[in-house]
Amino acid sequence: MIDLSQATPAELRSMIRKNELIKPTAGMANGYAQANLAILKKSMLLISYYSVSVTLNPVHC
Repeated sequence: MIDLSQATPAELRSMIRKNELIKPTAGMANGYAQANLAILKKSMLLISYYSVSVTLNPVHC
């Protein structure tokens, strides 16, 4: 098993794109911050669903 705690974000993204890494990335790329981004159109009804979902699930996965 490869120690991914010292991998760079670029190395991890490359592995993900190639489907070589298909598990949660917590604990990888130590020293870097991890964030998630969701971009939605204003006109989409999902905005209300997304807002409710975020409110009801404030803890990260």
